[in-house]
Parts: sequence; C-alpha cells; structure tokens
Amino acid sequence: MNSKTKYMIPAFAAVFAMMFVATVPNVIADGGDYAKWGGDKHHQKGHGHILVEGFTGSIVIPDDMTKETRGELKDQVTVSLGQAVSVAESSGVTDAKKASIGIAKDGEDNKYVVWKIISIDRDEESQTMTKNVFVVDAGNDANFASISQTFDHAKMKGDKMDRKIEKFQQKFSEPTGDAEVDAARTQFLDLLQQLRDAYTNGDSDTAKSIKEQLKELKETALFNMKNANL
Repeated sequence: MNSKTKYMIPAFAAVFAMMFVATVPNVIADGGDYAKWGGDKHHQKGHGHILVEGFTGSIVIPDDMTKETRGELKDQVTVSLGQAVSVAESSGVTDAKKASIGIAKDGEDNKYVVWKIISIDRDEESQTMTKNVFVVDAGNDANFASISQTFDHAKMKGDKMDRKIEKFQQKFSEPTGDAEVDAARTQFLDLLQQLRDAYTNGDSDTAKSIKEQLKELKETALFNMKNANL
C-alpha cells in the first residue's frame, strides 16, 4: 500500500490562526528592493516570489517603486486572508499548512500581489514530497490558480551527503601521524558513504543505525567533529 502523510492544520483552526498572525506587509521596501513577505522561503530567499506561468493578477507591481506606489499597492489588496482560504477550500484544498501574502510571476517579467495557500504531501514509500501552492489574486478572489512541485527527498539527502563526504575527504586528506586517529577518520568516511547509500535507497532503519555509530565515533574525541552536523 502506498503510504502518504499530509501535513495539515485543520481547516477551521487554520483560518482563524492565520487570520490573527497574518498581515499585509510592505510590498516593496524603500529604494526599490523587495521586502520580506514572511512567507515561503523555498521559492526565493526573502522575496516570496512564485512562478505561475500564464497567471495575470489585478494588482500589478511596477518596475519602479516609490513610497507612494507602495502605498497604492497596499490599498488595492481587497481580498482578505479568510476569503483566500475559503476560495482554496472551495477548490478542494482542505489540508493547508500555511498561507501568506506574496508575489506571483507570470514568466514574462510581470509580477502581481497574491495570497499563497500551501499544503504539503509526503509519500513515505517513494521518499518524495509534493508542495502544492494555491494562488489567489489579492484584488480579485475569482482569479486563482494552483501549481505543484515534487521533490525527491532521498536524492536531496544523497546529494547533501555527497557534499559532506567531499568536505571531510579534503579535511582528512593529510595523515596526522597518529595511526589511531587516522583509522578513526577512515572509519568515519566509510560510515558517511554507507549513510549516503542508505538515504539514496530510502532505508531509514539502516540510516538511523549508521547515525548512531557516527555519534559514538564522534564521542571518542579522536578528532574534532564539531562541524559534522549529523
């Protein structure tokens, strides 16, 4: 059986929780730089941008911003967070994880102010995670769209381990002259490679066992592993 885990906030509680914590922040910071929206950072650090090809919003963000135009943008936001969540629920989104104001890009350098309602599905069997983003025009709740993006968690962990292994291979490239320390370093690298393979194969039990062995090895204090972050 395909096992899926959904990370959700119950719809009723979500609306009220988000209504209290969410506000409409400044769309653009002074000087034309984008301000943090406080929303999803996976799309673009600090900007809250999301690419929704073909989407046309009613609140257009101009290329040249001033304090006046920034205020005008805020005044154009007529759709509340509660309304946006209701639209999402009406379209079948009942497992929202979070919501925030943000910027939708249409793929042609046009940007619009939108609400983003986010849900996440994780498939334990395939070790994949799907991020679903429902976008509602902040000036017209009849205008909405949705996109999904699937991430391979096993591959992401494997890639991270490859970088970590390379880092420690460089760090341990020169023998210390102490046979016991050098042997411990060799064992550490071997365990890292085994952990990488376990992640790639989606073998969580083996990965847990290897991490325990790594922890024990680090505690021997034969070498400084403070930055291992395992």
